[in-house]
Amino acid sequence: MIFQYICPPASLYLAFSIIQILIDMFRGEMNTAFLKFIVMIIFTIALNMLCASGLGIISWFIVFIPFILMTYITTILVFVFGIPKTSDLRPERKPRKNHEHIGGCAGTRFGCCDDGVTARRNLHGTNCPSSPKPHHHKDIVGGCAGTQYGCCDDSTTAKVDVNGTNCKNIGGCAGTQYGCCDDGTSPNPCPTGTSLVLDPKSSLAPGKLVGGCAGTQYGCCSDGSAAAGKACGVFNPVT
Repeated sequence: MIFQYICPPASLYLAFSIIQILIDMFRGEMNTAFLKFIVMIIFTIALNMLCASGLGIISWFIVFIPFILMTYITTILVFVFGIPKTSDLRPERKPRKNHEHIGGCAGTRFGCCDDGVTARRNLHGTNCPSSPKPHHHKDIVGGCAGTQYGCCDDSTTAKVDVNGTNCKNIGGCAGTQYGCCDDGTSPNPCPTGTSLVLDPKSSLAPGKLVGGCAGTQYGCCSDGSAAAGKACGVFNPVT
C-alpha cells in the first residue's frame, strides 16, 4: 500500500485530507475537493521528504500545528471569559401563547349553522334546521323600504298590507275613491270627453295617478266600485 512508503506524519495528514475530500464530494463541492486534492499531494510529498531527511520532528510539528493552535486559542478564551455555565448554554424557551379556546358550535370543524347554535356535521350543513339565511348588512334596506310591503307614497310610513290601507290619503283627484280621470285633474264623475284611467302610463300626468282604483294594477271595474282583479259586479273595465 501507499502508506508503506510514506512516514507516519505524512500518512496521518493524508488520511485526514482524504476524509475531507470525500465529505466535499458527497456535498457536491467538486471544485473544493479538487483543490484539496492538489494541496494534499503537495503537502504529503513535502512531509515525506522531511522525514527522509531526518526531520521527522518537524513533520509532526507541521501536522499538529492546527491542533496546537486550536488548543492555544481555547486556553486563552477560557482564561479571559471563563467557562460558561451549563444553564447559559441552554436555549431560552419562549413562553407559549395562550390560545383562545372557542366553545360551542364555533369551535367545531365545520362551524355553526345559520341559527348560530347547531354545529354543522359537514361542509354543506345538511343537518342544519331549515331557516332563512340571515341578510348581509349590505343587503338590508332601512326604514319602510325594508318592510314586507314597502313604503306609502309619503316614502316614510310603512304599509301594513299590499293596498296600503293605513297610508294617508293624497290630495286632489288621486286621493278620491276612484282616482283621476285621464286628464289628470278631474275626479269621478269625469267631464265629457274624459274617462277613468285604466292604465296610468297612458295618462296626461301618469306620475300623479296613484290614488283610487285607477292607480291599481288592473284599473277600475265598469261600475267604478272596485279595482279590477277583485270581486267586480261587471268585469268590463271603464272605457
